[in-house]
Order: sequence, then structure tokens, then C-alpha cells
Amino acid sequence: MAERKSGIGVPVKLMAIAAVLLGLVACAGAVSAQTVTVGSVNIVHMTDPPVQVPITLDSAPAGVAGYQITVAADPTVLSIVDVKFPDRMNADFATFDLANNAAVIKVADVNDVIPPAANAPSAPYVLAYVVVQGVTAGSSADLTATVNEMDADDGTIVTPAVANGKIGVELPSGAIQVTVTDKRTGGALPGATISVSPVDGVSPQSIPRTDATGSATISGFIPGQYSVTVGLDGYATPAASPVIVTSGQTAPVSFALVQMGSFKVFSKPVTSGAEIWIDGRDTGKATTAAGTAVPGYEPAPATHTMTLTLVGYSCGIGSYQTTPGGTKAVTLTMTRQTNEIPGIINVDSSPQQARVYVNGEDTGYDTPASVSVSPGENMVDVGLDGYVSQGGLDITIGEAETRNLFFTLEPSAVPIPEFPTLAVPLVTLLGLSLLVVLVRARRRA
Repeated sequence: MAERKSGIGVPVKLMAIAAVLLGLVACAGAVSAQTVTVGSVNIVHMTDPPVQVPITLDSAPAGVAGYQITVAADPTVLSIVDVKFPDRMNADFATFDLANNAAVIKVADVNDVIPPAANAPSAPYVLAYVVVQGVTAGSSADLTATVNEMDADDGTIVTPAVANGKIGVELPSGAIQVTVTDKRTGGALPGATISVSPVDGVSPQSIPRTDATGSATISGFIPGQYSVTVGLDGYATPAASPVIVTSGQTAPVSFALVQMGSFKVFSKPVTSGAEIWIDGRDTGKATTAAGTAVPGYEPAPATHTMTLTLVGYSCGIGSYQTTPGGTKAVTLTMTRQTNEIPGIINVDSSPQQARVYVNGEDTGYDTPASVSVSPGENMVDVGLDGYVSQGGLDITIGEAETRNLFFTLEPSAVPIPEFPTLAVPLVTLLGLSLLVVLVRARRRA
């Protein structure tokens, strides 16, 4: 087993390059919840002393108790000659084996070294340093890591993602020049963010934004193929563009961004609180009386479906188009919905057969009758020809409540004429007498 040392001597310039590259990887964020990252660096052929490349863990939510990691490289390009550990690790529990240009790193009992993230804001954590030496000038190779095992403090198994490193041996670095313009106007777009990722899956590197001319030149890339993406608020994100970096050369790549439009959303009859969905995606925004701005949608001819949701209301739905750089105001209407259980009013009257009215509308029922009504305030009345109602009654009824109402009807003020009891026989007798007189008069004639 190789001798274990700490504080290996490394050329300041090379360490600075490694630190910058590692910092760029870390700035881009983890590939997954936890990621083991191998550093990338250019080294001098057969450099003396060799160069140590850090292997880091970006986060440890539950801490780390121990791990076993295998690091390997193409022996025709570079040689793995040693492994170093941070001074804080207990030498009795940090070991490694070298064989076939691979290092098997075994570390245990590091509970205090890599505690849970809540107690250790200083992540990322250095797990080990792999010491490498160049073999073939003008070449490069991946320095790959395999996490054989990693345990958290609570005994659970950690399965982090891995971001491999790339080591160049006396390989002059290249550069990438990125140019970003507005597709519609052709004008330069300063302030666009740039992200460059090697195609082998190394974590993206965050690059400074484009300058006032809409350009940025980034140097220090180990020759190889990369994927470049850009982003700018208010513009649609374009597809990544591949670029090949060669030694000592600057590879150009350009993007023409499409400016996006936005919406200003209003809702009625409720002016605030309705959730805004666009194309089936929750925007995380809600309507307000002053209107809610929802940016970030591509311009016409793209059509977007907007939906408003609010408890107790049917959805408000509409389809709209935006214009480049413009804001389209839209208003969607929602309909009140209710699952209320109606109340029941049992209505009777004297005399009966009176028509029942609720809130001024004819129910179609005559007393005695049971009528369903909406919960809340209701005005109930009855009517019957020749009678006068005592007046409608205002009642408040709850859901599923039953109320009983009785109306006494009074005859109308104008009486209806009626024949006396003796009138019928008297009229009959008078008619017979008149008939006798007429018959006798006819005979005499």
C-alpha cells in the first residue's frame, strides 16, 4: 500500500486551475440530491511532483459515516500514483489500494468529519485527493469514479450521482466564444447566462454573462466536445448547441433568442384569489384586483390555454396569443357553484287550493303543498281568486331544514251577488202566471 501523506506539494498554478474548474462545477448545482464530483485539470507531462485532483461530495443531508470509491483512468494517458486524505480524517480509518491504474478508496468513521448538512454549512466536502501523473503528452482522459458504497450517519445507504473529471496532459486549452442576439431585431443581448457542459456528463459550468456586445469568450477548456446553452429573462430558452474545442483555438457558437410575451390576468365576479394555470401548468400565481402578470410565454402564432380555478366556482377557461415583448390583458369569468342541500317549506291555507308563490315566482303548486327552496332568505305568499292574502312572509331557512307555513285568506271587499232562498219559487210562479195569461189571450183572439 502506498504511503499516506497529507499536504502534498503541488504547483500553485496547477492547483489554481483545478480550484477554478472545481468551483465552476460546484456553482452549477448538483446533478442530483447528492453528487460525487471528480475535478478536471490540465497537467504537465511527467510533472514532478504529481498533481492531486479533488473528489468532493456536494451535500450530506443525513451526514456520512463511511464510503468506498473506486477511481480509474486510461493508463496510456495518465497514471494514478497515490491517494491523499484531508488532515481532519482519522488515518486509522482512511485507506486505499492501488492496482491496474485504479485506486480503491476506503474511509470509515467520519461521522464528525462529514456531519448532517444542518450542522455543517461548509459543503462541498473533500472525500479524498487522487494523485495523477501524465504519461502521454498531447492527450486527455476521463478520471472516472464509481461509488461502491456510501452510508449515512443513520445507517441508510446513500446512492449519489457521479460527475467524472477530465484530465489533459500538456494539452493546450481552447476557448469558446458565445454570441447572443434577438432573433426579431438582430440586436445584441447583453446579460445572457451561459452554461457549458462536456458531453461526457460532467456537471455544467456556470460562465459569466454576455457583455454589452452580446458576446462572451470563455477560455481554459480541455479540448473535446461540449454542449452550450444560454438563457435570458423574457426570452425562450433555445436548444443546446454542440461545439468542439481544439487546442489553442477559439470555437464560436451563436444563439438567436425569441422574445416572449406575457399575460396580465383578471378574474370575475371574484377579483382575487383564483389560481392561474396555463397550458395545464400551475403558474404558482393567483389573480388580484389589479391584475396578475404572468411572464414567459412564446409569441404568436402559439396559442395558450388559460384556466382559472377557485373553490366554489366553475373554472374560467380561454385561449389566447401573446405578442413578442408585449403584455396581453385577459379577463376570465367563473360561475358560482353550490352543493347546498335545499330546504323544504310545507304551505297550507284556509281555504285551500291557493296557488303558492316563492320570491314572487309561481311554483305551480296549490295548497297544501311542499316546496323546495334555496337556503337563505325566501319570501313566500299564496293567492286565490276572490280572496285576499294576509301578506307574504319572509323566512330564513337553512340547508335541509323544513318549515311549516299557514295562510288565512279573507274574502275580497266586493261581494259576489247571491239569490235569496224564496226567489227561485217566486220567479217560477210568476213565469207560470204569465204563460197562462198569454194562452188565454191567444184563444180569445
